[in-house]
Amino acid sequence: MINKDLDKFANIARLMTGSNISTDELFNKIKTMNEVTKEDIFLKTNSMLKKTNLPFDKAYPLVKKGFTNLANEFDIDPAVLFQIYITKLGK
Repeated sequence: MINKDLDKFANIARLMTGSNISTDELFNKIKTMNEVTKEDIFLKTNSMLKKTNLPFDKAYPLVKKGFTNLANEFDIDPAVLFQIYITKLGK
C-alpha cells in the first residue's frame, strides 16, 4: 500500500473519531501492537457497534463516544482503535 492510500485510511479514521493523530503515528501504533490485543479491540468494538442499532445520524454521536471510551480502555488513540476494527472487519 502506498502512502497516499494510508493517508486516505488515516483521514477516515480521524474523521470518524475526532482524532488528530498523524498518519505515521497511527500506523506505527498498529504495527507494534500484538495480535491478541487487536482481536480484543475488534471484538469489543464490534459488540459496542451492534448495541447501537439506530439510524446513522442518531447513532454516530454515541458510536464516536464509544470509540473514545474503548480507546481509553486500551490506552490508545480512538483512530487507532477505529483503523484496527475496520481492517479486521475487511478480512
